[in-house]
Amino acid sequence: MDQLDLLGHEFSRIPWENLTKYLRKLEVPPGRERMRGPLEVFEDHARLGTGGTCFSLTEALGSTLRDLGFRCRVAMADMSHGRDIHCVLLVRMEEGLFVIDPGYLVPVPVELRRDRRTGANAFGRRYEYDPVEGGWNMYTTEAGVRTWRYLLKSRPVDGAEFERHWLRSFEATSMNGLHINRLDSRGRSYVHNHKMRLVDVSGRSSNHNLREGYPVRVSAMFGIDEEVASRAWDRLQESV
Repeated sequence: MDQLDLLGHEFSRIPWENLTKYLRKLEVPPGRERMRGPLEVFEDHARLGTGGTCFSLTEALGSTLRDLGFRCRVAMADMSHGRDIHCVLLVRMEEGLFVIDPGYLVPVPVELRRDRRTGANAFGRRYEYDPVEGGWNMYTTEAGVRTWRYLLKSRPVDGAEFERHWLRSFEATSMNGLHINRLDSRGRSYVHNHKMRLVDVSGRSSNHNLREGYPVRVSAMFGIDEEVASRAWDRLQESV
């Protein structure tokens, strides 16, 4: 478990961002070439500070875990804005079944049980999984507010189905804008287009406008290459 805990924590440093996916959607015709595989995710992170969304991050982490000998598989989740729009990894350990969710920035593996609720705390947030028929409902609690996030489905998903959901995700409503999320010891930082919201670990929040100097400020805040941020921002302005 210690190794899985360490891997989850370290992997959570890779930013959740859809700037790379937004650009890929605009610049690459529909098909498998749009999908950023593990090697590309890791190389781009090292070179450009980018990350990815749940599909590319889950694929990258799953590839790493399997190379290290972990037994893991992908599972799909339904969210308020679509079915099978989110994905996680289920890891079978001697201690039980664990979920690890790089696409939702959960920095620790959480045990899944069929008989009771389970959860974990990290950086001012609590993550909980309530068992229901066919899976688990996932909730977060932040500043005393508990919010449903997704229905995690327990059924197996093969590679072909995962790829179909991944390709379909390029047409999700969230792909009409730019999103970046980060969770660390300071709290949570979230950017939607030019609007940024910061929530510290005590629950205090503040809002900021990034309309002026978006590429520079995104680069400084999240470590994402300024040229990537500039390209994505310029393409967003063209669509308005």
